[in-house]
Amino acid sequence: MGWTFYNASGQQLRNTGTVLATKAEMETGTALTAFVTPGRTQNHPGVAKCYVSVTAAHAAETPNHNISGISDGSTGLNTISVTTDFTTDTYVVVVGKEGNDTVSVHIPESSRGVGSFICNTYAAASLADRDFYVAAFGDQ
Repeated sequence: MGWTFYNASGQQLRNTGTVLATKAEMETGTALTAFVTPGRTQNHPGVAKCYVSVTAAHAAETPNHNISGISDGSTGLNTISVTTDFTTDTYVVVVGKEGNDTVSVHIPESSRGVGSFICNTYAAASLADRDFYVAAFGDQ
């Protein structure tokens, strides 16, 4: 069963059936006439491919998405592992901190692999275990 689409003036735009966006159309983000199913949304470059809030005890809090685990390398060194790997190591990681304390989070560029990345947390200038949150954007 198809859909009938109308513009703001009430003119019929399409009556040939459902047109679903392809993976390629989602990756380029340029198609304006195709519909997106929930399973295809993941392929758009503007959608976070993973996110998680991490406690100082190196636990992944819920909700989280596409995270397979958090590893404690040592004080302030956290390895975030994703369930579905990125296609390259050139994805973008966005981090933030929880609470009002002075915390900085650093992602060493060389630490980004297709399946995991490292977040170093600091209090003042020293490595310290702190709460933080992270999201990553890129191609999978």
